[in-house]
Amino acid sequence: MSDQSVWLLVVAMALVTFATRFSLFALPGVQFSPRWQRALGYVPVSVFAAIIVPMVLAPQGGAVQLSLSNPYLLGALAAGVLAVRTGNLLLTLMAGFAVFGSMKWWLS
Repeated sequence: MSDQSVWLLVVAMALVTFATRFSLFALPGVQFSPRWQRALGYVPVSVFAAIIVPMVLAPQGGAVQLSLSNPYLLGALAAGVLAVRTGNLLLTLMAGFAVFGSMKWWLS
């Protein structure tokens, strides 16, 4: 595939994405039902999970690694437990990074 074809494809995809998203908000009088509004509230959480879960469970991009030698998994578990118990975002981030970093150092 030539460079020109790649750029044309990228621009076309950007235009299609923009058009579909903009059309919902550009039309006057378009109002989402409360059910749709509630459903759209879960989009950021689901996108975040779709990005994070593969990185945590398969850090090398291969097979799923559910073991104590996976520092990504241990850091995510520590962060998850603290998030549920305390609800403190800063503490959750610091503890998750601390567990990840210490396990990465200890295992290497």
